[in-house]
Amino acid sequence: MTNWPMIAGSFLVTSLLATGAAQAQNWTHVACDYTWVIHDNGGRRDSAASHVYRFNAERIDRWVPENSSWYAECDPAMGGFTEASCTITDTGVSAVRRVTQGGETTRLDSFGINRLTAAFTAHFEFSHGVGGDASGTCRAADDPSAGLQRQF
Repeated sequence: MTNWPMIAGSFLVTSLLATGAAQAQNWTHVACDYTWVIHDNGGRRDSAASHVYRFNAERIDRWVPENSSWYAECDPAMGGFTEASCTITDTGVSAVRRVTQGGETTRLDSFGINRLTAAFTAHFEFSHGVGGDASGTCRAADDPSAGLQRQF
């Protein structure tokens, strides 16, 4: 005899898991172009940069074209940070990463993307006096990893 409640429950769990996985992969991709103003112990220099970011309700990643992979901005282990946090809302996304030693911050990195104005801002600082700020704009982008396939 078939156990219909168990089969129906299995279908429901499978459907919920599939829906959750699909939502977790619901990425928004943006390309951001910005200029850093870097201060280094009294000196100043400008540096242009451009990155593709993706985000969903849970995480923010940055595309690294040199190795064709995504860098998890919210994972403190990436880049040797001791803590990292991301905020994703309807109006913006942001990440803050920090290295602390002996209760003191020795490195701080942060960035934000305003989803209403497409503005990009970022900040970094090291305890030894080097720091910088960036500003620029973002635009909708295609997924750079789409279509990549293993060659062998």
